[in-house]
Amino acid sequence: MVNHTGRAVATVAREIGVNEATLGRWVNLFKASQTAGEAGITETEKAELLRLHKENADLKLDRAFLKKPPSSSPRKPRIRTPSVRTDADGEEQLQHGPPPRRFPVGLLRLAGPQPV
Repeated sequence: MVNHTGRAVATVAREIGVNEATLGRWVNLFKASQTAGEAGITETEKAELLRLHKENADLKLDRAFLKKPPSSSPRKPRIRTPSVRTDADGEEQLQHGPPPRRFPVGLLRLAGPQPV
C-alpha cells in the first residue's frame, strides 16, 4: 500500500494495525529486492527473454493447430471387392457390392453330364 498508493508509512501502519518501524523495514526490504532484481537483468537478457516469449507463443499456436482434426479433408473411399454369385442357371456372374445380409452365400458348381 505504501509503494502503490504513495501514502506515508505511519498512516498505512495505523490503518492495518502494524508497528510503524516494522512496516518501514518491510517497505525498505521490498524496495531493495526490486532494485536488485532489475539490476540483475541486462538489456540483452531482456531482449532474449522477449524473443523467447514470442517464440513460445508461436509454438503454442502451431501445436494447437496441429492438434485440430482436419475439417475439410476428403474421406477415404470405401473399397468394395466384387463377390461371385450364381444365378438359377448355374452361370457365374460378378456382382459389385457386399452380399445380401440375409443368409451366408457360398459358391456351388455342379458338373454337367459327361459326354459319352
